[in-house]
Amino acid sequence: MFAAAGLDPERPPRTTQELDEMAAKLVKFDSNGNIVQMGFLPTEPGWWNWGWGYFFGGKVNAGIEKLTPDDPANIKAFEWVTGYAEKYGREKTLSFRSGFGSFDSPQNAFVAAVWRW
Repeated sequence: MFAAAGLDPERPPRTTQELDEMAAKLVKFDSNGNIVQMGFLPTEPGWWNWGWGYFFGGKVNAGIEKLTPDDPANIKAFEWVTGYAEKYGREKTLSFRSGFGSFDSPQNAFVAAVWRW
């Protein structure tokens, strides 16, 4: 998929900006405008969404008794995550994801990709 999109399969993205740019080159739509291939979806595989803030420098808590979901870095991270739905369309993204099945099913894109390796 990387080579077909003009990307070097031996060079992964090094920044969030590069990830977004490479992912955009990998998106494909059918003749009706439906998504048939995504290069990246931050909401998949779904069990690590709570952790995106860490990649942007955020923290979930400040000590045992203080939660920090409103840490500015957490907010920035989730604005980035929602940016994918805004860019590609919430309904189109949900429709694309609906074919993945449950997390532990063979239809799950993450599980299927790991088994191909």
